[in-house]
Amino acid sequence: MENNELRESFLKNWERFITELKGRMISFTDKQPLTSSSVSQILADSLFEWKSEANLIGKWLDDLKSSDQEKHEKVSEILFKQIKFEDIKLEPTKQEKILPFVPYGISALALGTTYVLHTNIWWKIAAVAVPPIVLKKPIDNLIDELQLQNSKDSIPKYLSQLDKYKEAILAVL
Repeated sequence: MENNELRESFLKNWERFITELKGRMISFTDKQPLTSSSVSQILADSLFEWKSEANLIGKWLDDLKSSDQEKHEKVSEILFKQIKFEDIKLEPTKQEKILPFVPYGISALALGTTYVLHTNIWWKIAAVAVPPIVLKKPIDNLIDELQLQNSKDSIPKYLSQLDKYKEAILAVL
């Protein structure tokens, strides 16, 4: 294969790889937020595609081995030893920081209302106890949804880290 043809076929396979990786990451974030270890595992699973001769991506790397052993070794070095994600620190959103305190704020308002209305002790106890109990599950669910969305928003940041490896491989080819 000539260099331009080799580069073009690599870029097609790279796009397949990125699409597969992105799909796996999205699928994962449908269930739980991404962590540095989960992203590393997803990347490792996706990189296996380059080793498998049963698919187009792996076949391309195998064909490279047949045509140019030296380039194959350098590309394999990048793919299997160098490529990795740097950890992305996901900052909690303002809502994630504030939401856990909402039931207590409601309790304080309710307690203040019971004092203004001069109610008996049982209403005061209920005003303090009920809002945190009733609101805990919905607020926890909302926080989980916010964390999943935050995690999904981090996927492009992770994928953009792979551009330097793509450029390194193109430099070899």
